[in-house]
Amino acid sequence: MLDIARAYLEAKGAFNSEPPLIIAKTADTIAFKTVPDKMKMTIAASELVTFASQFRRNIQHWDGASVPINAISVILTGSGKNKDSSVRAVRKIFKESYSTLDAARSELAKEEAKRLAKEAGESAWQPFYDSVTKPAPIFISPTTEAGLVNHVNELGRYPIGAGLLYSGEFGNELAFSMDMIDNIKVISELYDLGEKEVKHTKGREFRSEQINGQPVNALLVSSPQFILFEESVNKKFKLEFMTKLARRCNFCFVTEFLEEPEFATMEEYFDYRASIDTATSGLQQELSSEFSAITDYQIPLAGTPISISPQVKNLFEAYFKYNEQVAQYTLSPSSISALVRSHLQWKALKLAGALAVICCSEEILPEHYIDAIKFCEILSQDMEAFEAELNKLPYERFADYIQTIADPVTGKATIDVHNLKKKNFIATTANPKQKLKELIIPASIYDKLGMYSVSDDGLYIHYERIHRTTAIGVSAKPIDNSKLFEAIRLCKSKDTISDLKQTIATTAVYGYEYEEATFASLSDLLQGNFAYSPFRFKDGVRGRSNIEGGTKWVVLDVDTSTITAQEAHFMLSDINHHIALGSDKNNPFKFRVLLELDSIVEVSPIIWRNFYTEIASDLALNVDPLPQSQIFYSYWEEGREIYSVTDAAPIAVRDYLMRAHELSENSQSVVSKNYPTSQKKALLADKLTTFAPAFNALPGEGSRKLIWAANYAYRDLGATKEETIELVREINNYWLYPLEEKRFDMTIISQILRWV
Repeated sequence: MLDIARAYLEAKGAFNSEPPLIIAKTADTIAFKTVPDKMKMTIAASELVTFASQFRRNIQHWDGASVPINAISVILTGSGKNKDSSVRAVRKIFKESYSTLDAARSELAKEEAKRLAKEAGESAWQPFYDSVTKPAPIFISPTTEAGLVNHVNELGRYPIGAGLLYSGEFGNELAFSMDMIDNIKVISELYDLGEKEVKHTKGREFRSEQINGQPVNALLVSSPQFILFEESVNKKFKLEFMTKLARRCNFCFVTEFLEEPEFATMEEYFDYRASIDTATSGLQQELSSEFSAITDYQIPLAGTPISISPQVKNLFEAYFKYNEQVAQYTLSPSSISALVRSHLQWKALKLAGALAVICCSEEILPEHYIDAIKFCEILSQDMEAFEAELNKLPYERFADYIQTIADPVTGKATIDVHNLKKKNFIATTANPKQKLKELIIPASIYDKLGMYSVSDDGLYIHYERIHRTTAIGVSAKPIDNSKLFEAIRLCKSKDTISDLKQTIATTAVYGYEYEEATFASLSDLLQGNFAYSPFRFKDGVRGRSNIEGGTKWVVLDVDTSTITAQEAHFMLSDINHHIALGSDKNNPFKFRVLLELDSIVEVSPIIWRNFYTEIASDLALNVDPLPQSQIFYSYWEEGREIYSVTDAAPIAVRDYLMRAHELSENSQSVVSKNYPTSQKKALLADKLTTFAPAFNALPGEGSRKLIWAANYAYRDLGATKEETIELVREINNYWLYPLEEKRFDMTIISQILRWV
């Protein structure tokens, strides 16, 4: 049934994803660049239906019911997204129409005042107008239930006029006012048929009046953060939305965030703001004239019903079956999404009625209903997306929430244990440090761009967003290496060579210049005679206290390697790097590795030490931990080769930083590998778990993961040479695309044999 219903509707053009023309044109009157198109269309549709409902031309349903033209629209979007300004921009095109409507309502009110004056034997009708018959305003803000009911009844005094309840802070109202819950109840009752029964109370003054056939509209806008992260609001929203609003509202969930253009000067910004005011003025005037003409046409017809063409009945039934099948077979039957989907045909019918009014048609035609389906389908996925947010686990909600409070510039945030409990991210404050660690571990896995740590006292979580960038910087100064190379060439003593290196070091304290560069260009640095550092030094003076900012690359100094520089180059083929031999170009086991990082790293010295050694350990490179102020030297000499890869990927730093922070918390500088013999045997026996990073290696990183596994097995767990070789063969054979045998033997086996 689903397939044939979909095919029928597709043939009618219901799923071509183009919004109805009048909705699209009305949405285009919102010129703000930060407002997503979907939100513009939802506001436009709400205002169009509100306008059409003013004429009270109910739809004459084929079962005999009189269905009012009205809409409830709920928009969840971020703060500062020009919500109120967007509504005002659309409403501006109806200004003349509402003035005409108000004038018509005033004339009806005057006639009623004159009738009452005559009945009372009074010659002056104005007092009756001022105190009794004066029309109520169409647009109101949230009020009490009695106030809203009274307002609807006041509008119902005359055959022209239908109200709009507007809230730009729906979530806030829901949190702190019971009136909003009562308002939701009223507009939900009135949505279907515009009817509300008398509410019986003991005191007559508290009884609500009956409402018959009265349309009422609502536009409710809120920040999703407020609903998602405030537990009390979340519960209220689920209850009220699920039971009352879900099936009745046009629901728009805006997840995209559009930014304003960058401005070089304030004058550019002023011009930009001015352009917003003038960009749509022509379209606003055009639509204003169109709606004024529609108003003049519809006022004499106010209160007369609109019929439904027979073809629309077929379309309605087809859309009903389609929605029923989608709700039953592709969605969870108990979900809000299924409930919303199963009632879309009714929302489409009401919107189609509004489009018929705007087209000055006396019946709803197929094109009106098809256009209405198009709009409903544009929003059809929003509830599924929002429901997924509502159903997220605490650590997922926490990771999302931390983004909303992080400083927009630094990307840092801190939240204490009491607020974590209040927002239901943790269940209890007992043993807080453990609870916070249990929260940040899965949050870190969920959020790949954030770094989480727990304070030493266990009362706070600190967060820092990783800022990925391609820009790098380098501090460098020329040096004279001629005497050093002469001593090396002449095979002078180690002491002589060491003294010459020390002399160079004493001259490499001042005069550093910091420049922005590309990672690829660092190969030029390595082919010259320079002292260099990845950090900026204050006033160009090397020193621990003079380091300014962070770095986008790291230098690993490998002095005692079991693999050659060329083998390391091959092993790191999936990472952007440069490798250069040290002062002795004939020693392939002593080299320097420059690695590009995916983000700028700015940390304390102790965390840097752990960060540095964690990277080296993961790459199976034997290094001494060096401070941030360490200076490195490049040497130019004919025949000194530079091995480079600059078209792969930088190292993702987040996990290394997390590990570095964890080690720092535990006052450790390296991970202890001094396992008891029994544990070593157990780890070696459980290969798939112990060596999981190697078994699950991604394409391109196989070589270095094999070296890591071999290192771990042989050096840390005490595996024999034969056991180590068997292990790496097993891992290589496990892969879908293993290393070819020749390459495997030359790059992996040869290194293991070299260790013995």
